[in-house]
Amino acid sequence: MSDRLAHMRANATRKRQTVAVLLDGEVVGQIEAVEDELDRLDEPTKGDRRLSTKSNAGRRQELVDELEKLLEAAADMTLHLVFEGKPGTEYQTLVGQHKPRKGDDGKIIPADFGGVNAETFSRPVIMMCAIGYRERPEADAPVLPLDAVTLPWLLGTDDEPGFATDRQIQVMAQAAIDVNRKDDAVPLPRRRSATGTSDAG
Repeated sequence: MSDRLAHMRANATRKRQTVAVLLDGEVVGQIEAVEDELDRLDEPTKGDRRLSTKSNAGRRQELVDELEKLLEAAADMTLHLVFEGKPGTEYQTLVGQHKPRKGDDGKIIPADFGGVNAETFSRPVIMMCAIGYRERPEADAPVLPLDAVTLPWLLGTDDEPGFATDRQIQVMAQAAIDVNRKDDAVPLPRRRSATGTSDAG
């Protein structure tokens, strides 16, 4: 039993989450445009839905093919950042340094309902929990070390704005928060519907 416990201690990791950060804004715009058009094609239309679906099928396939090509192009400019939870005391110390703001009425402002100052907490928690990156998104891909330049370039510093958009920073920060707050117990299998859903296209 002691050998098994030693093995578990030596190989233990905290909860991890990978976030894909696409660094090619032009491709982002093209992907969003294609996805928007796909969404429009999938919306219910007036009249005979069967005729509408049939007439849209060709265009939908063109868009799906275009999206696949764009996603392939995006892969070379996508950074798959890996976030890992920290010991509770380390994370709670950071939380304590970014207390939620209060309005004139003494109540916590809506933006800070998460228990921290949403304006100042994002970058430090990302810096704390980003442990490396993967060259591909699969969970079995090795985690490679980040250099000293990439995160400050991405997030910005006190003197220079970062490359990442507000939305990208929000997603990264949420991943960093999630790996520190979620239960590390063995997850129960998710319930799945016995009947799959079919694509309308």
